[in-house]
Amino acid sequence: MKYPVQNGYGWLTAMCMLLAACGQAAGQFRVSGRVLNQRDSLPVAHAIVTIPASSVWATADGDGYFVLHNVPGGKSAISIQYLGYVKATAELQVTRDLSGLVYLLQEDNLTLNEVVITARQDDRDLNTSFVMDRTVLDHMQMLNVADAASLLPGGKTNTVLHLATSSHQQMAVIGRPGEMSDPRFGLGLEVDGVRLSNNANPGTDPGGTDTRNIATSNIQSIEIVTGIPSVEHGDATNGIVRINSRRGASPFILDLVTKPNTRQIALSKGLNFKKERGTLNLNLEHTRSISDPASPYTSYARNGLSVSYNKVFGTAAKRPLELNAGITGNLGGYDNRSDPDRFANTYSKYKDNAIRGNLSARWQLNSPWITNIEFSGSIHYNDQKSEKAINRSASSSVAALHKMTAGYAVGQTYEENPDADIMLLKPGFWYEKSYTDSKVLNYAAKIKASRANRWGNVNHRLMAGADFSASGNLGRGNYYDDIQYAPTWREYR
Repeated sequence: MKYPVQNGYGWLTAMCMLLAACGQAAGQFRVSGRVLNQRDSLPVAHAIVTIPASSVWATADGDGYFVLHNVPGGKSAISIQYLGYVKATAELQVTRDLSGLVYLLQEDNLTLNEVVITARQDDRDLNTSFVMDRTVLDHMQMLNVADAASLLPGGKTNTVLHLATSSHQQMAVIGRPGEMSDPRFGLGLEVDGVRLSNNANPGTDPGGTDTRNIATSNIQSIEIVTGIPSVEHGDATNGIVRINSRRGASPFILDLVTKPNTRQIALSKGLNFKKERGTLNLNLEHTRSISDPASPYTSYARNGLSVSYNKVFGTAAKRPLELNAGITGNLGGYDNRSDPDRFANTYSKYKDNAIRGNLSARWQLNSPWITNIEFSGSIHYNDQKSEKAINRSASSSVAALHKMTAGYAVGQTYEENPDADIMLLKPGFWYEKSYTDSKVLNYAAKIKASRANRWGNVNHRLMAGADFSASGNLGRGNYYDDIQYAPTWREYR
């Protein structure tokens, strides 16, 4: 006797096997070639060769040779890129195994005959995305990654020409109001895969993450997704900004930027270890920005250091594994203490220290069921402690509420009761010094498996994975230097 349920499972199994067989028949080709420098025909070692539609990738060896396995049949776009070269794209018609292909890369510098200095839309992405490479960023002399939004279609030029503002400078890529009627809220901002989140500190500035502590001299490209992000991006609702740092061998690069309000000096170097032991990228940057050239006292300083390591295991193997690890730090902050034009002994300042760590791996399996597996883990710690001193005066006693429970209370002076629920501030003149201590800690881990293939002229990609992320704040919150001069306030850590 045959049961309908068992028969149904049999049809389902047969269907899956048929689809898998069709997918394998459509894409089991091998493509190999070499990447050379257009200027002198020397090999470009460790260039990254990718077929974006099918998630197939490979890395060239020390002599510039590469091998792509399981390339789908038909017409596909192939891209070749490496640090210091212009990204090359070409159409690839695959009906059989191909070998002996040669791709020439043009050196990337400011002397190129034609340079596109606006964001380029990536037509191969399912989302509406725009990409800005290093050449574009060099021409605009970007000091804050938020400035990149001005290159989007309909984008507005940032009218704040410096970093020395007491409020956060944040990024928005969608003009319409978003959550909380603020387009900056809900934006997913990632630096080398590390998500910068303000979830654990919404009271300070709900608009989003402050972007000033991100060093701009070491950025290789910025990708902005203005459409609806995929579910794999978590709680991002108003677009995604992916910032990618320089990766690969390079000579010493000295960046000097001068503007009326800002000075920047940066030094970068990409080390290529022998015997395929990977590359190490180092970057050191100092930036100082002032609010007014005529009174250069209110300033914001950024001192960034980044170290990243990249290695591909099994360069010519069928299943290469790419490993990336990096750490980035910043010391600096805002200060107007030395401004002689301010009222005596009044000032505001805050430190803006951050450290970010990332670890990721990408394994090209090329199996019938899984094309590749990706893993990533990240941690982000941002220490922002502000200090503010203002002058106060009153002609009569002022009541300041410090009560933490419901009910009645009697006002008392500090001399009568230092822990009074209602503090009576004496008439006269005094200084009020307050602090806001915020220590945001974000950490996340993600694993994702994908299967890319082609049925006829239609590319498809299936993804499955798991994501974990958490945010917390280890800071004390808002508090005052001297409780007898504190206004109405209740401590909340």
